[in-house]
Amino acid sequence: MVWLSPVYVLVCTITCGHAATLRHARHQAAPLVSPPDHRHPPLDIPSRYDEMDMTEDAPEDPPPEESLLVQTLKGKVHGITLTAATGKLVDAWLGIPYAQKPTGSLRFKHPRPPDRWDHVLNATKQPNSCVQIYDTLFGDFSGAMMWNPNTQISEDCLYLNVVAPKPRPQNAAVMVWIF
Repeated sequence: MVWLSPVYVLVCTITCGHAATLRHARHQAAPLVSPPDHRHPPLDIPSRYDEMDMTEDAPEDPPPEESLLVQTLKGKVHGITLTAATGKLVDAWLGIPYAQKPTGSLRFKHPRPPDRWDHVLNATKQPNSCVQIYDTLFGDFSGAMMWNPNTQISEDCLYLNVVAPKPRPQNAAVMVWIF
C-alpha cells in the first residue's frame, strides 16, 4: 500500500483539476481546488481575432503618445500601455515583423528580412500564433490549455512582441523568451 502525503494530494488536486477526482479515507469526493485560468494572457492585451490589419493605423486611432512611438531600422512603431497581472503598467509593442510573411513563394523557405515601411506601424494588437498542435486531449484542463495559442493560428506569424516596464528603468537587464 502506498501512502500519499497531504501535500502530494493537494498538488495533484490542483494540477489534475477535472481530470481526476481524489477521494479520502471515507471514499467521499474531495473538494477540488479551482486552478488559475492559464488560457488567457497575463497582460490585458487586445485580441487579434477582430482581424484588424496590424500594418497600418486605423483612421479612428488617436495620435500616438510620443513615448509609445519608437523608431526602428525598418520604420516607426506605435505601441500601447497595458496592465500586467501584477497591476503594474507596462508599455508594449505587439506584432513587430522580424521577417517577411512566409506565404506564397516564401513558404517553407528561409526567413527573409522584412521590408522597410513608411507609415507608422500599429503594434497594439497580439499577432497571429504559428501553426501548431492544439491540445484537446485533456479537455478544458488548464495545465494543458495554458500552452495552447490564445490568438488566431496562421502561417503569417513571424512577429515580435516587446514589453517594457513603465516608467522605464535606466540600465535594466533585457530578457529574451523564445517559445
